[in-house]
Amino acid sequence: MRRQLVPFLAGRYRFAATVEKFGLLYGPSKATAPSMLLCDVALHTGSLIVVSQHCWTPVSPEVAELNPKRWDRICFDATVCEYYKFNGLGIELLDYSIGQLANIDLVAGGGNGQSLAEYLNNLRQSRTFAQNQIEIPCTA
Repeated sequence: MRRQLVPFLAGRYRFAATVEKFGLLYGPSKATAPSMLLCDVALHTGSLIVVSQHCWTPVSPEVAELNPKRWDRICFDATVCEYYKFNGLGIELLDYSIGQLANIDLVAGGGNGQSLAEYLNNLRQSRTFAQNQIEIPCTA
């Protein structure tokens, strides 16, 4: 739970985070969207820094254009939002995340990690994609 983000709900702020990995977010209609897991997420509000261990966020066209690699440190503007998820017991929980990433800058390269473009290319070559079980929207 990222309750430390509650005071900033619906606001747009400057963040920094490390790209940990790429994946797919599944929506209520079983639709999928490319996403990335950000770790060590820091929200800068003047002298206050609010840290979240991790957040999943959809890949925006601007993120796709930057084509980050795993372990890159990025800086960006994002909106704090709430969403519902289910725990292992099937209980619905309210949680908080970030979305609508924009004004993205690469702060530090992470080395030889897999890039977003490589991940999406591998996904497009998968059996599941070929069988039309998932659809990857154009992010460019």
